[in-house]
Amino acid sequence: MAVDELKPRVLLIPCSLGRASEDLLTGITNCHLKDLVSSSRVYEYFTEYDWTIDNKYYSAELTLLLVKDPKPPPNIKEVIGEFEAVVILFELCDEISFARAKDWVRMLGVEDIEIKVLFSKGSIEAKDIETAKEHVDSWCVQNTFEFVDSVQNDDGEFSEKIGFDRVKEILDTHLWPNMNRKPKEFLKGSDKSQEEAKNLATSNDIETDEAILNGDEAQLESFEELFGKMHEMKLHAQSLPDDQRKEYAEKVTLAFWKAMGFDEDEITGL
Repeated sequence: MAVDELKPRVLLIPCSLGRASEDLLTGITNCHLKDLVSSSRVYEYFTEYDWTIDNKYYSAELTLLLVKDPKPPPNIKEVIGEFEAVVILFELCDEISFARAKDWVRMLGVEDIEIKVLFSKGSIEAKDIETAKEHVDSWCVQNTFEFVDSVQNDDGEFSEKIGFDRVKEILDTHLWPNMNRKPKEFLKGSDKSQEEAKNLATSNDIETDEAILNGDEAQLESFEELFGKMHEMKLHAQSLPDDQRKEYAEKVTLAFWKAMGFDEDEITGL
């Protein structure tokens, strides 16, 4: 089986029956199944689909691997190969469904995977839902998964996204290795050509980096603009020695904190 090494792979695992596979695929991509089938490649245990994340900040071509059976076969780790993200769909109050999800995690060995999502399907009317959530939350903490609920919990200060909206947000905010960031001036609707805008945005990257390192509030950009430069900042951090990398990370964190409108004093010394 030939694998396109240039495309990051996202593993989608439906651990419930019925329309779970179709729901997971179409819910994440926001595409009709018939539109995805044309790019599909069918194998024994899973089907591959081409998908492009295309948001206001960047685009990135991905390969989605949708497994066929909620119960993993013994050799699944060798069959699946490398992947960069995993999203597991299960029934919140169904112990069998949750057990299947845990079997997949154990057999795949996902400790080094950066994006790990356990996504629940469930009804607010289900019995013992809070007990089930506590149990799942505890498992997710121990296994470094993010638990995404499909039922709104409105007791926090901020209104967080739930369900597929949150899953898509997680995928959107990941730094995919092949992401193609959209030029800043192009995002602002400039009438310049895209190539001119890209050149201008590249020249401004140095100024933005200096603003972050020097704490120049007059030059610091909005949260959205800073997010659009996350990939470049990550690459820059990786090129620094250990002592400078930590200092750089602290200043990037502070820049985002300020861009969100919070006071620097609130995180000083943390």
